[in-house]
Amino acid sequence: MRNNINKPRAATPNTGATAPMWNTDDLARAIGYHVESVRRCVRQGRIRTVRFGRFHRIPDVEAQRIFAQGLPL
Repeated sequence: MRNNINKPRAATPNTGATAPMWNTDDLARAIGYHVESVRRCVRQGRIRTVRFGRFHRIPDVEAQRIFAQGLPL
C-alpha cells in the first residue's frame, strides 16, 4: 500500500457545480499588485478566502469585488 503514496492522482473534471476560484498568484497578476500584498490582505482578513488544506482560494465573487473596488489595503 505504501507504494501508491507518490503516484499522481487522476484529475477530476470540473462539472461546473462549484464556483470558479482564484489563487493568490493569479489574482495578484490580474489586479497588478505584488503577490505578497494579496497574501497580506488574506492573512489580515481583508480578502475572504476558502482554505483547501494549506492553500487559500479566493471565490470569484470576492475577486469581482476586488476588481470593482480595488485591493483593500
